[in-house]
Amino acid sequence: MVARANFFTREDDETLLEMLDRRDRCGMSALATARELGLTTGRVSGSLHRVDRAEAQFAEACAAAQRSVCVCAKAENCDGGMPRGWWRQ
Repeated sequence: MVARANFFTREDDETLLEMLDRRDRCGMSALATARELGLTTGRVSGSLHRVDRAEAQFAEACAAAQRSVCVCAKAENCDGGMPRGWWRQ
């Protein structure tokens, strides 16, 4: 058995962005997102959980260091600064 490197493809990135868009902007459930994207509910739930956990850990680290969660140099790069579906363009 060959061990697979832990990396993500462009397609993986786009799929995760689609999941996040459907949850955060459209308010869709994991079940509805999974059906629409042709994925299992477990994959959607697990992926979104990992993102939420990483964001929470980052926010905790920022709070401990007494700094803002957003460290962007330009305001247009902060959360919500990109147009919907920017990764499809």
